[in-house]
Amino acid sequence: MPPAPFAAPTFTKEFSPNTATTGGTVAVIFTITNNAPVPLSGLNFVDALPGGLRITEVKVVTLNTCGGTLTANPSIPFNPVPPPQPAIPSTTIALQGGTLAPNSSCVVSVSVEQINPVMATYINPPVTLFSSGAPPVPSNQATVTFI
Repeated sequence: MPPAPFAAPTFTKEFSPNTATTGGTVAVIFTITNNAPVPLSGLNFVDALPGGLRITEVKVVTLNTCGGTLTANPSIPFNPVPPPQPAIPSTTIALQGGTLAPNSSCVVSVSVEQINPVMATYINPPVTLFSSGAPPVPSNQATVTFI
């Protein structure tokens, strides 16, 4: 009889806080939990923020306890100095090559803000976590409201 497969990791996504004042800053937080008695390697995901949100321009706060390389470039603000340069929003968060010990969790967190400060709700759809030795795992969708 073949050995029982190990439990798949879990992958969650949330905004914290999930309600903020217009023009405020929140964190998007990804939590990966390895439910197996063996380590995970090659942790990879790419998340594109929904339209209307961007990685903060200044004071980008990131946390990565998953190892590997976290890419979350700050947005570039409008530069009025001639010749004027338009603002360039950065909207992609990516983890590549992360690792996770058996029966443990790790966190990736990045600060994000609204592009235009208006009352709105943003839904960030599920993304997929890939790793070596475990099946792909989708996250949940995350929602944030600016009031």
